[in-house]
Amino acid sequence: MVEPPAAFVELLHGVPSRVRVSSQVKNSAIAPKHLLDRDFNTAWNSRTGELEGTWIDISVEQGAIHELRFTVGHTGVGPEGEDYFEMNPRIRTVSLLHAGGVVKMAALDTSVRTLQRIELPAPAADIRLRIDDVEMGSKAKWREVCISELEAWGTAPADALTPREPPIAVGDSDEPVIEDIAKYCAQNTGNGRSCKLDQLKPIIEPPWLGIGVLERVEAKNTVDRRVAIQTARGWWTPTELVPCGRPDDDGDEPSCRFSIAKATVSAPDTIEITYSIDRSEEGTPSQVSRTITCRIDRTRVTCSEPH
Repeated sequence: MVEPPAAFVELLHGVPSRVRVSSQVKNSAIAPKHLLDRDFNTAWNSRTGELEGTWIDISVEQGAIHELRFTVGHTGVGPEGEDYFEMNPRIRTVSLLHAGGVVKMAALDTSVRTLQRIELPAPAADIRLRIDDVEMGSKAKWREVCISELEAWGTAPADALTPREPPIAVGDSDEPVIEDIAKYCAQNTGNGRSCKLDQLKPIIEPPWLGIGVLERVEAKNTVDRRVAIQTARGWWTPTELVPCGRPDDDGDEPSCRFSIAKATVSAPDTIEITYSIDRSEEGTPSQVSRTITCRIDRTRVTCSEPH
């Protein structure tokens, strides 16, 4: 293991810092704190099925991060001698994100069990580590990103250095994401309201997993539709709302048509979606085609104004 320059210190255990992981496996024996407990026999595990697109946010209040060091998998051994490193998925490639954009992409060695090092292009007080690709393990049912240890090395004022245990949180409370679309629609159905996901189109280009049309009826004569975008975190709806009226109260179809024409992944963090709105049934012949560009960054999915 290559030692960092003498001027560098491990910041997460030395200065006030914050770490936030995108999710956590539903297993009471496995905790987010295992990411930072300096025990290579434990590991943080993401939510089951959340692989590509999983992320970890790291920030320090004093000092600057110059490099990250972490394991690409679970380096622990089970009670019967089970090799968790071989059994679990291992991280193949990652991206570093800062100030809303990708600043570096890196390939890792999935055969190495020790800490692997990624230098930041420039020192920063905060950085997001995003998992872009994994190599699956021998246990097919184990579908979680695993990291036994994470460290952030950099510089900090000498008077700020005090041994400490860094806090770690799960998820991002500011994300406008629908994690479970079925549960969301169930909560928005009844008393004249309804909700459904229509025109579902799978996309197998992580972090993008699919698109669809989220249709909600808030009043008996109004149907609201918008494009919904799926990532590993859930469904996002940062797109324009298209209201369509009903011609009468007898449950007829909405008086405008909304359809997705195509979706193109133009870059790892960017997707372009074209959709059409046809209002000819409202009595005024009108059909328009619109395109939006959506990007995923360190906190959320955002989309441009339609054009």
